[in-house]
Amino acid sequence: MEYYDTIIIGAGLAGCTLGNLLLEQNKTVLIIENQDVSKKDKLCGGLVTYKAYNLLLKIYGNKIKKLDFKKFNSFKVKNNDIIKEVNKQNIYSINRKELDVFIVSEFLKKGGKILDNTSFDKIDFNSKIIYTSKKKFKYKILVGADGVLSRVRKELTGKKQKMNFAIETESSNNEKEIQIDFLNKFIGYAWTIPNNKTVLIGLGNVNQNKDIKNTFLEHFNLNVKTPIKGAFLPTGNEIMLKKKDVFFIGDAAGLVSPVIGEGIYYALSSAYILSASMNSMYKIKMLKNRILIFSHRISKLLIYNSFIRNIFYRLYGKFKIITFLINLVLKTLL
Repeated sequence: MEYYDTIIIGAGLAGCTLGNLLLEQNKTVLIIENQDVSKKDKLCGGLVTYKAYNLLLKIYGNKIKKLDFKKFNSFKVKNNDIIKEVNKQNIYSINRKELDVFIVSEFLKKGGKILDNTSFDKIDFNSKIIYTSKKKFKYKILVGADGVLSRVRKELTGKKQKMNFAIETESSNNEKEIQIDFLNKFIGYAWTIPNNKTVLIGLGNVNQNKDIKNTFLEHFNLNVKTPIKGAFLPTGNEIMLKKKDVFFIGDAAGLVSPVIGEGIYYALSSAYILSASMNSMYKIKMLKNRILIFSHRISKLLIYNSFIRNIFYRLYGKFKIITFLINLVLKTLL
């Protein structure tokens, strides 16, 4: 039986970032991943907020500047047929697979070990032993970083967290700017996010129902044969950071913006905070993320109420106090 200081379930952005940070502390780390790491491709618009970009710089240094980020100085927000341009410095986009490949390669370069194409049979939380089809492993710290459908979380609590849904495809158009469209049919939004390789369009933060695909095709004027990917997202309403000495980060912890479903910042920040604490102070240090998500919930009540949104939308740019409040909300979100 092999022993590790930390075993991380999930080789995504949160899990591999945590692994990188722990290796710098000379900890022994094993990441167990049920997919083939070289073929993983997470559905993600690739929007990188200034907070997320700055955190990437803090964790990985200037190495990330070699990645193919596309920088924007503004983005557009559409409500019904009215489009507003919002000036906002330092918003980026990137092909998500490129970012994930970089994070994984950094972990492996530092001597980290990933056991992919492997799922665990069971976890003995009392003895701190993970049983897989290949062998069993003993750990000091276990971290669930296995996404919104976290099996670690289900094994520990007996249930899954509540989820929203997102679908996405590549656009054949040559859009140059980021655009967020709010929809009146239901709570949710559509996105258009160009990066340096392609343009991604999607529909996110919605409840799964039979009308989603049709709404998506209609909104973007797509052919019914358009290849579409789908994925689940946390709602941001069921945050669980630690239970029985098992820690959770990223989507597995339920950390996501309830308004726009942005999770890159929370994946990075939860990994960074956990690596810096690894003790009972974790919940206290995560308070900032909890406050951010709570503020996003309040914003969601305003943004997704079409009556209130229409009023604010018409007054934006006409009254300083309204413009200030909306910009404050956008600063919190991005």
